[in-house]
Amino acid sequence: MKKTTISLLQILLSLTFLIPSESCKKEKHEDHEVSIKILSPSQGATVTNPFLLHINFNSDEEIHDIEVKIRKSNAGSSEPNAFEFSTHTHEKYFELKDSIFIPVSSLTTFELKAQAGEESHRSESKINFSIQP
Repeated sequence: MKKTTISLLQILLSLTFLIPSESCKKEKHEDHEVSIKILSPSQGATVTNPFLLHINFNSDEEIHDIEVKIRKSNAGSSEPNAFEFSTHTHEKYFELKDSIFIPVSSLTTFELKAQAGEESHRSESKINFSIQP
């Protein structure tokens, strides 16, 4: 009886891999825009640490991938980002609101880049701002 149970269990497990699962891969559809509003910091602002990072993502369809990066404006490609955030959602609205601390020793300009959407079509919003010690 135990051997039959194991065999039946193995068969059931094997079948679960053969049945297509529900995933983020949708049928072909028209690309949709994700509205990205960077509310804080604002373009050209000078902030002190900690500062509020507040971004709204909104779409008529599921947003899927969200990525936010902050890096020094004059950073080389090998220099790491000062801040990174990424997530995956099936919602039509997502709000990122958090207090961020990026250490600086002098007034430093950064680029904040927010992207959202599916791989085939990504919406993007960018701003530049400065942090003073």
